[in-house]
Order: sequence, then C-alpha cells, then structure tokens
Amino acid sequence: MTRTTREAEAPGAQNLPARIVNAAIAIAEERGRWSAVRLHDVAGRLGVPTSQVLDHFRDLDSVADAWFMRALKAMVAQKPPDFLELPEWHRIELCFNAWLDALAPHRRMTAQMLRGKPMEVRETRDDSVGQERTRRFLRRELRPLA
Repeated sequence: MTRTTREAEAPGAQNLPARIVNAAIAIAEERGRWSAVRLHDVAGRLGVPTSQVLDHFRDLDSVADAWFMRALKAMVAQKPPDFLELPEWHRIELCFNAWLDALAPHRRMTAQMLRGKPMEVRETRDDSVGQERTRRFLRRELRPLA
C-alpha cells in the first residue's frame, strides 16, 4: 500500500478535496491509467457519497487541476532568505525544481493528466522583443546533454 493510498483512506487525516485527489491518483496508479479513474470509484474508496465528491470536483479534469495546484503552491512556497539576492537563473531553477519535486511521486500519472488536457493555442499578434525571443526559444532544437 502506497503512502498516498494510506493517506486517502485515513478518515479525517486531511480535508476532503485533498483526500479525493490522493484517492484518484492511488486508483490511477493501481489501474495503470489516469483515464481509468471514475469519480464514483473515488467516492467508494473514501466511503463518501459521490455527491460529496461532486461538491468539490465536477469531473476528473478538475481533480487533475487540483493536483497541479499543489505543484504551483510548492513552487511559490517560502524561499530561502537570500532568494532575491540569487541570480535570476538560480531563482527560476529553484522554483521550477520545487514544481517538479511536487509532481515527481506520480510522474507517470502526471504525464497522463497532461496528455489528456486540451492545449489552448492562440495566435498572437504581439511582435514585442520578448515575444520574438520566446518564439526563437521554442523553435530551437533541443539536444541531449553530454
């Protein structure tokens, strides 16, 4: 039994939304696919009515959003006292690593959650220097580190 599964099944250990997210991830890990999770199965795992789960999450996509919100909160959490004195690249690295570390325990399910999310693509007419830099960065070829 994984730590997440124990946390999800421990009554009163956490607030219900957090327990729902943990239970959904535990079920996905057991079944091998994020898309195999059903909210009524999550409710059954937690011993609560499905309506209580729906009070917090309208669908599985909103459960995934809550998982990513945890990572965002980890990314913006308290930083070391000298954080603002660090070079910009180091501050970005610390924040990004905190985000990745929060998602790491369930990286396979996280990847499946991301694949299932529709990507919003908008054409922009912003020709600012920053936008041009971003376009160049996204077009460049990424090579493996030696």
